[in-house]
Amino acid sequence: MSNQENKNTFATVDSSTDPQAFVQCLHEQYAHNTRLNLNKHETLNLMNLEPGQTVLDAGCGTGVDAVQMAQLVAPTGHVYGIDFSQEMINAAIRHIAERDLPLTYQQGSIYALKFADNFFDRCRADKTFQHLADPEAALGELIRVTKPGGKIVIADPDHDSLIIDSPYPDITRRFVRFRSDHMAQGGIAHQLYRMFKASGLMNVTVTPLTHVYTSYDEKKVSSPYLREIWLAHKHGVVDEDEAQRWASSLQEAIDKECFFCMQTYLVTTGEKHKLQ
Repeated sequence: MSNQENKNTFATVDSSTDPQAFVQCLHEQYAHNTRLNLNKHETLNLMNLEPGQTVLDAGCGTGVDAVQMAQLVAPTGHVYGIDFSQEMINAAIRHIAERDLPLTYQQGSIYALKFADNFFDRCRADKTFQHLADPEAALGELIRVTKPGGKIVIADPDHDSLIIDSPYPDITRRFVRFRSDHMAQGGIAHQLYRMFKASGLMNVTVTPLTHVYTSYDEKKVSSPYLREIWLAHKHGVVDEDEAQRWASSLQEAIDKECFFCMQTYLVTTGEKHKLQ
């Protein structure tokens, strides 16, 4: 992976060549990806939010989900949204400029949360851990700031679970493996159960959310496969002929409205031991 590619990820928004492109990407995902919104609804359900709770949204992005959380814990609770990126936080603050909500956004690192031990009733990270260099350290910080008996909810796509219908299954398998390996933590979704258990969390559960996509428009914002296959070619995963054949067949499927792909998101929940 080149230095330029490393600079253009959600883990490094502010130092990327175009920070606003990431903000716009999230806006477009909310607007067009209905299944993504269903995932977020399920994570909120699993958090069991109630008025009066103090909640952390770690990796809050543009803050849309934190607004929903704040509405659920109001009027006596409070939600804190943190993100590595000041650009994301600025967008989140603009989003709530004229709303009276128990909600605070701040730039910060998930590896060094500026909160006291045992501060939150609920901690959530949605599509955040896939971008982290050290997910174990991040989970440790979430556990530290969670109250005894409090709940931690982490949701991520399992990039190894991606299925794309193609007449070239061997190319597709190599492409899917490349995409997963190209992420900081492509397999984190199916590793979190082990990490939760090893960290001493109780009542650990995993909820699978499998979604079928038959419209490329829903996927192309976050997963532009027609462009990514050429990145795979650049890295020697497929040759030029394979990339061209695969891309052409995918474009044909899109044109004929028979595009099909499927991916599973895993939502892992656990509770901090009441004696911790």
